[in-house]
Amino acid sequence: MAESIYKIISREEHAKDSIVTIGNVRIGGNNPPVIIAGPCSVESRRQMLETALGVKEAGAQMLRGCVYKPRTSPYTFQGLGRKGLPYLQDASEVTGLPSVSEAMTPRQAFLIAQSAEVIQIGSRNGLNYDLITAAARTAAKFGKTLLLKRQTGATIDELLGAGEYAALQFVRREQEPRILLCLRGTKMGVQQKNYRNNPDYEDIPELKAKTHLPVIFDPSHAGGSREYILPLSIAALAFGADGLMIETHCNPAKAWTDAQQQITPKELQEIIAEVNGFISDRKGR
Repeated sequence: MAESIYKIISREEHAKDSIVTIGNVRIGGNNPPVIIAGPCSVESRRQMLETALGVKEAGAQMLRGCVYKPRTSPYTFQGLGRKGLPYLQDASEVTGLPSVSEAMTPRQAFLIAQSAEVIQIGSRNGLNYDLITAAARTAAKFGKTLLLKRQTGATIDELLGAGEYAALQFVRREQEPRILLCLRGTKMGVQQKNYRNNPDYEDIPELKAKTHLPVIFDPSHAGGSREYILPLSIAALAFGADGLMIETHCNPAKAWTDAQQQITPKELQEIIAEVNGFISDRKGR
């Protein structure tokens, strides 16, 4: 019999849902789904603070904002880099929202750990085991959390294998794995019309049956257009997601990256109201 590619994070090892605590936010188990919101990329101190205040008022519990941006074209905006980290950190401190930011190298993971609570590994690096290992080691060392996005061509078992690489670094420091798994659409199969990626919310039950780690969903990248965010969010929650990551910008029309899939804080507030209504209706049945 082939040896399992994941043990630490499997249901066989840990039957109960793990709960990841970030500041005063608890993700997983029977906790209400968490909303992570913020811009695709940090552009300025003013943009980051205005957006952060808006997403907090809208009802989000965590803040996202990337300063390092892996882009398909080398001629597009690649992020502010290290210069943007204080903007993210200030917005997080003013609002009290724990923040998430993406790392593409071990050095970036180290720098993000000094300014944010969650180190994100994006889909382009979702099977980069050296980076995942290094970022998880940094997260474990500094008491941070790792958010691991599914690589666009990865199977569920490959995502879990990547999660196992990360979990090993926490266990070696005698810590419970502080890892969030994130689905955000795939490139597998026939490309579904109009979507940026093939939405993979239907994989949530299988993923949660195999691992005790919290699973969140990114409707912004799955759909690639703001009009799909609400229906994809509801679908993901119906399939058992522990949270949502929604790209939100104070002025989406002028966003430097992914303008078409970002929403305003007011639109976020409306989506959160719809989401809360859906959750209440399910509980009342």
